[in-house]
Amino acid sequence: MRSDAGPLPRWIGAPLSAVYGAAVRIRNRRFDRGAGVTSPPVPVISVGNLSVGGVGKTPMVQRIARLLAAQGHRPAVLLRGYKSAAGAMSDEEAEHRAALPNAIVVANPDRVGAVEALMSRPINEQPTCVILDDGFQHRRLGRTLDIVLIDARRDPWRDALLPAGWLRESPSSLKRADAVVLTHADLVAPDEIERISGLVEEVSGRSPAAMVRHAWSGVRVRTPDGQFSDPPTAWLNERRAAVICAIGEPDQFLSMLREAGVEVVSTLILQDHASFEPAAVQRVTETLSDSDAIICTAKDWARLATVVLEGFSGLIAYPSVMIEALRGGDNLDALVKAAAGAPPTVE
Repeated sequence: MRSDAGPLPRWIGAPLSAVYGAAVRIRNRRFDRGAGVTSPPVPVISVGNLSVGGVGKTPMVQRIARLLAAQGHRPAVLLRGYKSAAGAMSDEEAEHRAALPNAIVVANPDRVGAVEALMSRPINEQPTCVILDDGFQHRRLGRTLDIVLIDARRDPWRDALLPAGWLRESPSSLKRADAVVLTHADLVAPDEIERISGLVEEVSGRSPAAMVRHAWSGVRVRTPDGQFSDPPTAWLNERRAAVICAIGEPDQFLSMLREAGVEVVSTLILQDHASFEPAAVQRVTETLSDSDAIICTAKDWARLATVVLEGFSGLIAYPSVMIEALRGGDNLDALVKAAAGAPPTVE
């Protein structure tokens, strides 16, 4: 789990942060001039953030992809494929593929090359728009709309650049964002939301486009015979479970499970994107005699599904996460639709 301090103590990290910040500014000035930027032939919508770690990009990307697919678009989601094993999908790629059957999902660190490859397909297989997952710093690919997410619980104005803090860029970079969205806004006091909103407006010239929260839309359950079902979240109530997760915010996940009525019997908490070592998972399965199920996140499921759980033939489940707008949802959707343009007509 990420702590409030950066990867290095401030007294060591601060000089390195100054060097890192200078390099970021030089890089950004070059891109601001248009040097090295490729303009793709289709609209590009970027979803990114300022800091290391999760702020809700995955469910936001999925919300946008579903919105555009419903409008008649054929969206492509491009992601880096962080920490994927050789020849295997990353957890984020697998999660997108499972959640977005009507979208093209491509994991490739070279996202300019990925777009070029997509646009070389037969015309009926080409995307009509592209969504960049974690694209704010990936400036080689031009974009039509730049959406930046800020976790309302982690004010970037109170953080520092890597490695003294967790920021990839300073909040001053928000001036190039077209829309800022505050995530986890339900977990922060209203006066704090207003304070951060004021800082966003001061830098970018506009207030946050939307305030959102994470919610669960249901549960995906695998039965011992390998079948799947999708009950409502009420399925979690009074469930006794072992919880396994390797995400950036395990405390929040555990808290949401308990609020949903889950009795957490045991846990296996690993660093974000860490692999599940069979020996560690086995220690959890040994506690399952008094449990109903193993519960993980959708991101963890992709990796957990490949682990042999010796002696365990019970239920495995994960809640399906969605973004729910508290304020400004229609405004954000309008920005996305305008950026993507009218969907192609069917001849």
